[in-house]
Amino acid sequence: MRNLRFLLLGLILSSITLMISCDKQVSVSEPLYPAHDTKIIIETEPQGATIFLNGDNTGKVTPDSIPHLPPGDYLITLKKELFLDTTAVIILQENETELIYINYFIAPRNFGIIECISEPTNAEIFLDDSSTGLHTPATLEFIWPGIHEIKYSYPEHRSDSLSVILRASSMQYVELTLQDTSIIVDYNSHNSGFPTDITMCIAIDINHTKWIGTTEKGLIEYNDKNWITYDRNNSLIPSNYITYIAVDGSNTKWIGTINGLVTLDANNNWSLYNTNNSGLPNNYINSIAFDSKGNTWIAASSPSGAKALVKFKDGVFTTFTVSDIINDIAVDNEDKVWLGCDLGVKILDGENWRTDMTDTMRIQQKRISAMASDKQGRIYIGAALVGPIGREIPQGLYIYDNGVLQFKRTSDPNVTHIYAANNGNIWVCTYGLYSSEYTNPDYCIIYKIDQGDLITEYTQNNSDITGYFLMQSVAQPNGDLWIASRRKGIIKFKGANL
Repeated sequence: MRNLRFLLLGLILSSITLMISCDKQVSVSEPLYPAHDTKIIIETEPQGATIFLNGDNTGKVTPDSIPHLPPGDYLITLKKELFLDTTAVIILQENETELIYINYFIAPRNFGIIECISEPTNAEIFLDDSSTGLHTPATLEFIWPGIHEIKYSYPEHRSDSLSVILRASSMQYVELTLQDTSIIVDYNSHNSGFPTDITMCIAIDINHTKWIGTTEKGLIEYNDKNWITYDRNNSLIPSNYITYIAVDGSNTKWIGTINGLVTLDANNNWSLYNTNNSGLPNNYINSIAFDSKGNTWIAASSPSGAKALVKFKDGVFTTFTVSDIINDIAVDNEDKVWLGCDLGVKILDGENWRTDMTDTMRIQQKRISAMASDKQGRIYIGAALVGPIGREIPQGLYIYDNGVLQFKRTSDPNVTHIYAANNGNIWVCTYGLYSSEYTNPDYCIIYKIDQGDLITEYTQNNSDITGYFLMQSVAQPNGDLWIASRRKGIIKFKGANL
């Protein structure tokens, strides 16, 4: 009998628990106050304000409503990021619907202020890509809260901008120093559409289009407006590491890489040459030059592969084997081909090596890093140390003229490239003392030898050239000198070659 009572009691308790559980599940889905046909509708401009009722977060954001409230007084608080809180007291009657509409943008207390300062002053001010008609220094008032872009523009200076977060009833200061581009303009991955900071070489075609070789982004074309990238994915370029670019008289671009040679003609037709499909003996291309007979001369040379000078004409490759890596090629006004090698200079005159011209050169124990020939037939040679050999012979720039080799003393002996401009100026790029991440801003990074043999040295401080470890230079007919930098992208030196 006792067991039966416990069983009945257990069944009764289980039924009660089940009823409570069922009631609880149903009550969650029903309105909080189901007996009242009332509602508060809240809308804001802009939308997205969080709704608080009597200090409690309802979990709702505008636009939304709170239905089925009993009659009474209610405090509605709206919170939106960057804007000031807004409150409203609602006296709700039975069966009544109340509408709250808040336009944050017409409330003066929500406006912010932006102070605009620039160096130089009098820069035009743009707010979110629209001109304000104001110039620095100036105060922008009645600005809505939010993220705003402030841009300054000034003649012959690079425009610059800054995004600021402006909160209601607050002030932001935007102070920018604009880069002077009246003489120097740099292009890198941080200030332009140029995709990298590391460049190896640069050439300019007959249409004044710039062609830039990089170590990881391939070949870049720049027509003074647009940047176009050619790489392994969208062209026949066999490697994104571009070593050399040269443009011939038909406006064909010859592009050397670490994995073959490609050409791009004036009609945008690509051709690929490598050890598998041509007579090219090595895919590593160090230098390219042209003579007056229509021959293209190619340095196909690397430590682990063939070391050769290659002549290309009418689709035929002719190879001249050499003992050392060829770093650069120059062709003089008699079409003799000068090779700057890891150990000294070599000269090919037609089919013959002119050892009679080179054996007596005191730089034959030097690593030749760069070569160039001017219109008078003078050969400019950049000579560097090769270990302990030849330390008694100065490193730096040498000039070979009519059988005489002359050393040209400059403050930086670390020559990376020599460019002979059409107007007779010679431009010599250097490491800038060190090829590391730092170089003294007062140290020579490029110098010019004019037609009167006067040397002008340029440092970062006396020229505002932003880069160092300069790799190559080339001039446009208008006198602008374009420079490829191993650290800072490409640099335009306006009018430098005039």
